[in-house]
Amino acid sequence: MQLQVDEQDKKILIKDGAKTQNNLLKFLMFLNLGNALLNLFLGQLDSLGSIQYLWIFVALISVVLLYWFFTKKSSAGVLAFAEIDSLQEKDRMGVKRFSLKLKNGKVRDLTTLKNSDEIANIKKVFSRIQIPITQK
Repeated sequence: MQLQVDEQDKKILIKDGAKTQNNLLKFLMFLNLGNALLNLFLGQLDSLGSIQYLWIFVALISVVLLYWFFTKKSSAGVLAFAEIDSLQEKDRMGVKRFSLKLKNGKVRDLTTLKNSDEIANIKKVFSRIQIPITQK
């Protein structure tokens, strides 16, 4: 992951491939939803069997995940300092994960931090630009 800070324009540039990954996941969820709807509506609706219930389950999961991707996740590559609320550090089973909590309620994950040097650098950068670091 490449993180560049432009202090003149007060922006952070993040290059980590998250936009491509999120767009691919959105496409796959739309594909799942379309496939589920086609199988439900072109199939026999008079008798719901286990396969139809499975397709209903796939459609519901796809709708929930699409809602989550469009309303709760961000994959922006350029963020202004004013858009960022805080840097969140989560420790799950000894693995540290970092994300940016944005002021619009979305979260931008920083998923490709590999070693302690990168983690220390990220913390130093965000403390330098006066964005608070919170721990969960």
